[in-house]
Amino acid sequence: MYQHVIRWLFVILIISTGTGICADIPYVFGEEGGVPLDDSSFYVEDDTFEQGEEADASPLEPTDIPLSYDGSDTEIPLLADYDDSDAIVFSTASGSSSSKTVSKSRTVGAIKNEINGKVDVDNEITRNAAVVIAAKYPGEYNIDQIISVHNYLKNGWTYVEDPRGIDYYSSASNTLQLGKELGCVGIGDCDDFAILMSALIESIGGTTRIILAYDNSSGHAYAEVYLGQKGNRNHHVQDIINWLRSECNTDKIYTHLDPAANDIWLNLDWSADHPGGPFWHAKKHKPLLIREQYGKVPPKLPEGYVFEEEVQPTEHEGLLRCQVTDGHGSPLITTIVLTDEDGKTRLGVTDRYGTYKLSLAPGRYELTADKTGYYFEKITVNIRSGRETPVPIHGEEEYIVDTGVTLGEPYVWSDDELVNYYK
Repeated sequence: MYQHVIRWLFVILIISTGTGICADIPYVFGEEGGVPLDDSSFYVEDDTFEQGEEADASPLEPTDIPLSYDGSDTEIPLLADYDDSDAIVFSTASGSSSSKTVSKSRTVGAIKNEINGKVDVDNEITRNAAVVIAAKYPGEYNIDQIISVHNYLKNGWTYVEDPRGIDYYSSASNTLQLGKELGCVGIGDCDDFAILMSALIESIGGTTRIILAYDNSSGHAYAEVYLGQKGNRNHHVQDIINWLRSECNTDKIYTHLDPAANDIWLNLDWSADHPGGPFWHAKKHKPLLIREQYGKVPPKLPEGYVFEEEVQPTEHEGLLRCQVTDGHGSPLITTIVLTDEDGKTRLGVTDRYGTYKLSLAPGRYELTADKTGYYFEKITVNIRSGRETPVPIHGEEEYIVDTGVTLGEPYVWSDDELVNYYK
């Protein structure tokens, strides 16, 4: 789906009446927890590549990025405060090789209002698409639904640029209709993708915002989703991050942190390989809140997820201790699937050492692990009171067969309703 050159967007100059104080800072969650972003490998390179080619996501050189958070001219993806009355001057090139430009000015408030209008969650086409995609993981708004929406859009998007000299915003419903005509998920540029991402997640109860990322030569737009307040035990941000690291088969998850409210926002940029992938390489990132008149809602964890505070043995229970490794003996961060004799399933995630432990009532359990690219056998374990039961779990790498699906075709779920909906 990487089929773009940033010819369409703009050189932006902010004529600000506000202070320009930085509000949010980039924040990466890894093996040692969350830390402020200060490494050049956290970026997606802004390189030109032709239609059908893969993006060059190689790290930037450390000298390319001043590592500061002081709001100065820096390429760290800071999110700055702004007033709706702040003016943005667009200088759009008339073509990729042309020196002619056309300048026009708009306020941040006008852009935000237009984009909010395009996030048409009250449109049946938008709402129906969101419900069908999220129905793969029914129930309350949860992190699995977010992943489902992101993967569906990313694997079925067709990139087409805006007209020369115009930054055109397509409504979510219009983008879906265009995609349906072509037989894909949606058609448009990166701001159309961000609007559709935002609309689908908002349609199932989530909270999103759209970021305008820009420097002196190019621009970009991407969506972020609210995960909750860092440190709020009712929001379980760290558990969601652990879940994402396992499901996305990655060591790091990239977010923005609002230090005033401790809010965590997850990167959903289409230029990244997965939810929480590296940020787009640009000097400035400006957030546009979507439907901000409503309170922020964090996602739930998948049903049956076992929280870390529950992983403590008691006097009348036994302790299950799993160690998950690959074929070379290296630890794996995976999802643990545990089913008791009544058929009730619990889910958990191993730590960076591949370890998972849980206190359980005595009895027989079926145990396995789940991770993309690996096969795990099911194991039957007997838990006894007052005893620790160690269980080694080994994952064998699976070889993925090329299905021959080309860029621009829709990503097809196994569920018949998804296939039929977009036919």
